Amino acid sequence: LITVVGFSRAGSVVFWKAQSEEAAEQDVSEQDTPQQVPSVLSFVAVGGLLALLLAHTLFAGRMYDYTGATAAQLFAPEPYITKVLGTPGKMSDGKKGGADKAAKAGDAGDGDTEAKGDH
Repeated sequence: LITVVGFSRAGSVVFWKAQSEEAAEQDVSEQDTPQQVPSVLSFVAVGGLLALLLAHTLFAGRMYDYTGATAAQLFAPEPYITKVLGTPGKMSDGKKGGADKAAKAGDAGDGDTEAKGDH
């Protein structure tokens, strides 16, 4: 929280600084000269940020639903694990359950190494 407050204060100082320190030290007669008009890019940048703010506001419900569904999938990995392990891969024989055969072969291999005493 302290970091957010610190950055917001620093950003406000930089953003709202009306003139540089050198300009503040100049006399009043020199400050009567007309100031430069902000560039078009400045207006485009602010307009773009306002458009993004509006888009985030309008689509907040959809974004909330999307992130909720993502969280639900992260906390329930069983369907993903089943799908990944049940799908035959590049190294399988192409039959359904190729991953199950490889897992069973791995289990049998573990038993062999224990019987030999290598484990």
